[in-house]
Amino acid sequence: MFLHKTGAIYNFAAPSNAKAASKPVGQWNTFEIEVTGQKYSVTLNGEKVIPESTGNRNTEGHIGIQNHDTDSHVSFKNIRIKEK
Repeated sequence: MFLHKTGAIYNFAAPSNAKAASKPVGQWNTFEIEVTGQKYSVTLNGEKVIPESTGNRNTEGHIGIQNHDTDSHVSFKNIRIKEK
């Protein structure tokens, strides 16, 4: 399902061309996720894969970066959250 692919906002917005923007397994991908009110955009390795999506998500609570099954290996580095 495209709502669960790299660059998606899970169960909310599918990426337009994340497959072409993703780096091969073993290389780091770079994301920029911008949220202003209820407007969301995602840039993957310099390519905007979700230009702008409007929704009704919670504006308070936890930030979920990525969840996988127990057989998957996912790593993160250099995570920054910046308030405008």
